[in-house]
Amino acid sequence: MQDIRRRRAPGRLATLLLALAVMLGLTAVAAHAAPDPATPAALKVPASAKAAVAAMQPSWNLGNTLDAIPEETSWGNPKATRELLAKVRAEGYRSVRIPVTWSDHQAATAPYTIDATYLDRVEQVVQYALDEGLYVVLNVHHDSSQWVSKIATEHDTVRARFDATWTQIAERFKDAPRTLLFEAINEPTFEGATAEQKAKLLDELQVSFHRIVRDAGGNNDDRLLVLTSQVGTPSQELMDDLHRTITSLDDARRGDGRPSDAGGGVQGHHRRVLRHHPLPG
Repeated sequence: MQDIRRRRAPGRLATLLLALAVMLGLTAVAAHAAPDPATPAALKVPASAKAAVAAMQPSWNLGNTLDAIPEETSWGNPKATRELLAKVRAEGYRSVRIPVTWSDHQAATAPYTIDATYLDRVEQVVQYALDEGLYVVLNVHHDSSQWVSKIATEHDTVRARFDATWTQIAERFKDAPRTLLFEAINEPTFEGATAEQKAKLLDELQVSFHRIVRDAGGNNDDRLLVLTSQVGTPSQELMDDLHRTITSLDDARRGDGRPSDAGGGVQGHHRRVLRHHPLPG
């Protein structure tokens, strides 16, 4: 992923987006597909997550923008515009990851309401990208280190806030097209926890994320959801943990009790994507 606003040698941001797609058997996806002139109306998400991720290549990361702390321009980039996303699409990119840090725009106490103006702004940027015919990946970003990391010692508070955050996001975007993907959390870490506890905590969060999004209805019934390993690390042990989470999720039936592939939908095990961060040494 290349930041066309800042020409520089490839670095950490250049490796972040959707490096690998996996089905239940953890099968790697081919990386790049040639760009096509698809219009927003022409985009149709393939039936399998593996094919969808292939269709999203090459990908671009809108970093240091909506994930910046405390404001969108705090880390030196201008506000994202439709013109920027149009340029991204014109240069051949087919998807954009939009990292978002919600913490400074959300109440720190129950019910953890996200500021409506900020949610509107996130939706505006997402819509810019969708209108340009790009797939979009939207996530919970630096919140992972700001407060989610404290779940081992502040379990109920963190879990309530995490659930409230995704409940609001899922509700706001439930009618967005399936070219919008949700990524549960960026590079999750857990302070003061054993290896076994970390695996259980991440599983708990991602299972909850999955349930919340599916229960929100609308296009969330079969939206592609992106899950990750601890810190986005692709070690065998952590990938095995993630595989167990993926196989435990039941997308076989929709919320109304019908099979998920009724009426042309996609089968449940094709609706989850794995991502990791292969960072340069």
